[in-house]
Amino acid sequence: MENQLLFDVAIAAVAAGATVLVMTLGRSARVRKAIRAWSASRVKLPGNPLVDPISGLASRQAWNDALRREEDRLARYRRPATILVAELDGLERFASAFGQDVASCLIPPVAAVISRNARNADIVASIEYGRFVALLPETSEIAATNYVERVRAESDAWLEACAVTIRVAVGWAQPIGAESLADALRLAIDRMNSDRRRRDFRGSAEVAGSSRSNLPFPAAAAVPPAAPAAAPGSHGGGH
Repeated sequence: MENQLLFDVAIAAVAAGATVLVMTLGRSARVRKAIRAWSASRVKLPGNPLVDPISGLASRQAWNDALRREEDRLARYRRPATILVAELDGLERFASAFGQDVASCLIPPVAAVISRNARNADIVASIEYGRFVALLPETSEIAATNYVERVRAESDAWLEACAVTIRVAVGWAQPIGAESLADALRLAIDRMNSDRRRRDFRGSAEVAGSSRSNLPFPAAAAVPPAAPAAAPGSHGGGH
């Protein structure tokens, strides 16, 4: 009950943009203990094979199934679609330094950003530890660019508020001509890797900022996903 109450407070704080409150919570030993207990319980829950247990998004299996269905639709109608790939760059280094249970606390808020900015028709999943994908049917290049930039900006803002040097690397692509969604996925991954190199994510993923350097790990990262995996939350105005 106490753990749930602490997380309810953290959720409300981040939703309200109350960064100071979030960082204050992060200095509480009770909150840090609650975060560890919550993270451990998430990893140990018996899993639904269609749901990723850490992010709460669709799993790799669910993603593969959805991709096959969309490939069939694309082959018939040749309608525009976009694939996004996003990854928490530096997460493995962070996990080595602070433990995987602590590093896992960074995953749900980024998953929430990707899901919250998606439409109900979009498919959002976590296919690897710290790697997310989104399939955006009927999305123009301009709309896709807007979505990517919102995801990047909001994710980086949350991570910066958490006082970690980890940032989100993003790539996206659209199938052109006879290309398949699988082709677009490969190109999106290549672009994500280029984005990582371009942004030059050097450093050891340690806690950043002298005023925050005493934080053992980010409290804000404890925020669970805002939307269930099967129906990503819609937002006003679409992409």
